Amino acid sequence: MAESRLRERPPEFWAAVRDDYREGKLKVREILSKHDLTIGEFGHARVKLGWRRRQLSQLNRKHIIIRLFHLLDAQVRAMENDMDKPTSEQAMALSRLVTALDKLIELKDADAKARPAPRRSSKAMIDLRSKIADRIAQLSEA
Repeated sequence: MAESRLRERPPEFWAAVRDDYREGKLKVREILSKHDLTIGEFGHARVKLGWRRRQLSQLNRKHIIIRLFHLLDAQVRAMENDMDKPTSEQAMALSRLVTALDKLIELKDADAKARPAPRRSSKAMIDLRSKIADRIAQLSEA
């Protein structure tokens, strides 16, 4: 079936699909939706028409660290929402979050040292530190 669909569509159609694919701005599923293709048709065309696989973007240490800070912030917010009465389990979880935050700060500092210009702590990171400190104080009082 994929072979017949490949022949049914004009070369201009496949050229447009190829250009979207090579450009790399759209995800494959967006290309499929845009051109009304199935993954099988797309894969078959890619092989038959000799399109090379796209290169995956390189992992960026800075972006990974930022994403981890956001994840840690989301975990702290979830803990805040569930914290009616502090328990020892929550204290342990908070302790692990603080350890994770320390590691992230070390990674961020090491990354900043590798760069020529020093960077200040972001407002989000300062807010996150103060939230964790407040939670530790609440758990210590309980």
